[in-house]
Amino acid sequence: MDTSSSGADSYRFRPRLIGGEHVFSLTPDALEFEASNRLQRVAYRDIVRIRLSYRPANMTFHRFVTEIWPRAGKKLTIVSVSASGPFNFENKSAAYRAFLMEFFRRVEAVQPTLEIEAGMARWRWLPAAIFGAATIVALVYVLVRALINAQFSFFAFCLAFGALFIAQIGAMLLRNRPRSCKIDSIPAQVLPS
Repeated sequence: MDTSSSGADSYRFRPRLIGGEHVFSLTPDALEFEASNRLQRVAYRDIVRIRLSYRPANMTFHRFVTEIWPRAGKKLTIVSVSASGPFNFENKSAAYRAFLMEFFRRVEAVQPTLEIEAGMARWRWLPAAIFGAATIVALVYVLVRALINAQFSFFAFCLAFGALFIAQIGAMLLRNRPRSCKIDSIPAQVLPS
């Protein structure tokens, strides 16, 4: 596989600081994946499932993940950030998005009816949403009790914690609401802008 190609026909990232890069390349009829001297080739017609999601992690809040399941072989994972230091991750959103758009164009040419899964799997999202809602209800209760008891510093601390929680967990839950879509109507919430 030629790993020197540039533009939307190839994408590379380092999932962990220790270990090599993962290199994805688009050929006329297949997606090629190379890591640790291992090469996997998946014909576009043999892709049975694709999931896009927003997954903040590893000290980065702009992390998007694409999972690709071939008919045979292991699931392939493409991530929009690349490890470049112990606590440093390079945001590769523009290259990630360009690569995926070209990949989707090629998959759609051979599989126009393929559905894309956007967000988390339902079995993971529903418990997370219930936990998030219960946490917000508990937080509101604590805030009201703090006001009633005139514990203003505790109220301020809980309010700050609540705002951070809602911003992080709320964004993750809203962006990852489970849904299916066609390649030409992928929700913006699961792709970097």
